Amino acid sequence: MNIKIRNAFPKDFDFILELTDYNMREIVFQDWNADWEREVKPNFINAWKDGEKKVLEKDNILIGYFWFEKHFKKKEIFINSIQITQHCQRKGIGNKILQWLIKEAENDDLKYVRGMVQTKNIPARKFFEKNKFQFINETKSGLLIERVL
Repeated sequence: MNIKIRNAFPKDFDFILELTDYNMREIVFQDWNADWEREVKPNFINAWKDGEKKVLEKDNILIGYFWFEKHFKKKEIFINSIQITQHCQRKGIGNKILQWLIKEAENDDLKYVRGMVQTKNIPARKFFEKNKFQFINETKSGLLIERVL
């Protein structure tokens, strides 16, 4: 599968918001008892100004994105979100994203790739576990995950 990773542009935001809504609405309700429209979506839009965003394209069609921040003092890349369209999930694209993030961290001499996974998001938990991430702390937001490089 030929996937292109590029910087996200402002015109990509509607796709990103829709995909996040589709993939996460039920999970955030289950884990946080949070209403997507009233609570999660406004926070997502507000937080979007921070970090780096990449989109994934297959045949010039958007199929996903990932959003991360580099925290040099903590020597980490922190994954804010990885979202892939349903029909493209479980095809190795998430692995490709993690490989990209690990390489980016190593290029910047960072020691960790970290993120947060909702407690009830079992597919995401299994994905990160399979990719050598450890669950290091449970918070009210979910499980803090870490891969030491």
